[in-house]
Amino acid sequence: MKKLLFLGGSDIQIPGINYAKQLGYYVITCDYLPNNPGHKFSDKYYNVSTTDLDAVLEIAKKENIDGITAYASDPAALTASYVSKEMGLRGVPFESAKILSNKDDFRVFMEENGFKHPSYKKVNSIQDVKDFVKEHGKSIIKPVDSSGSKGITIIDSDSDVESIYEESMKYTRNGRLVIEKFIEKLGDQICGDVVVVEGKLVFAGHGNVHFDKVCDPVTPCSITLPYNNDVKKVEELNNILQDIFSKLNIEHGTFNIDALIDTNGDVYVVEIGARNGGNLFTELIKKNSGFDIVKATLVNAVENLTIKDLNKGYTDNNKTPYCSHYVIHSKHNGILEDIEFTNEISGNIFYRNIKVNKGDKVSKFTGSNKRMGLCLLEYESYDEMIEKVSNFDKYVKVKLK
Repeated sequence: MKKLLFLGGSDIQIPGINYAKQLGYYVITCDYLPNNPGHKFSDKYYNVSTTDLDAVLEIAKKENIDGITAYASDPAALTASYVSKEMGLRGVPFESAKILSNKDDFRVFMEENGFKHPSYKKVNSIQDVKDFVKEHGKSIIKPVDSSGSKGITIIDSDSDVESIYEESMKYTRNGRLVIEKFIEKLGDQICGDVVVVEGKLVFAGHGNVHFDKVCDPVTPCSITLPYNNDVKKVEELNNILQDIFSKLNIEHGTFNIDALIDTNGDVYVVEIGARNGGNLFTELIKKNSGFDIVKATLVNAVENLTIKDLNKGYTDNNKTPYCSHYVIHSKHNGILEDIEFTNEISGNIFYRNIKVNKGDKVSKFTGSNKRMGLCLLEYESYDEMIEKVSNFDKYVKVKLK
């Protein structure tokens, strides 16, 4: 039985853990949270942080694993690459993973290789931020190694630069920030998961990102499928991604991407994560496209998956044309009294997971760590999907004391 080391055991990783076991793999989970629910479903658990490269490598050697995955876990992506390199397993080259895992390094890579990128600067002080905003106007500041939009803030000349800088610094493990000129979008932002096999981008599942601007204009609360952007521009995006993967010498893996088209029609790759998307995005893509991206992600980590293999056993005709996920969240800090789902939305929901209980403290949604739960939904039409996602507060009522 092949062994798969699964980095993490959160609620959104449970479907991946279960699927790996259905594929016949012996699944080992590890993280520093023994009460994470996913560990109940794995065959074995180690209480080791997924960002501790050498400690995870020690487990991998001890268990003589056949593969490792940072399934839906951005912080674990670099560890997965490190272990695969040290043990000769399939994975993203370590130097490439370092570039993808650090937003400032990725900006340098994009600039040096001639890809579209916003003006940017690595900042080491509050004054650096003020100088950049003075020159470029509306900007966005980011911890270079944060995930789930934590510590990312839009900033301009009227912002409280000192407090924003200090808040961003809380979410970087290596003490680095980057600031970028804000890009005005044409249409909705694009988020996707793409699969690379034998160096080729063999599948792309793209959707559109939606935000609750009352809470935070940079933390996604929903992704809808299919995308509504110009098809030719999305084809251009896929060509750019292929070029990036080739220059990074990436042969295998599933990657989560964020991209946008600016008001001039130029395509920008904002970020690439060396792992599949969170919030059960792979499950959503599988349902929408009929392509079993979950299976491809897991098999690609363990076995010698080839392009020829994808011709059988990875695609069926059972598709849901319109679907989305939605992150249940609060617009305010408080004590949870109840979460009510109206009849108009209950019929759309095919998966629901609420992480909090009545009486729990909840926080305003400013990052993925503040989510209260998650729903996966299907719809009869595109218009119905957009109306319900845009007015979700009308259908799901979060009541606080």
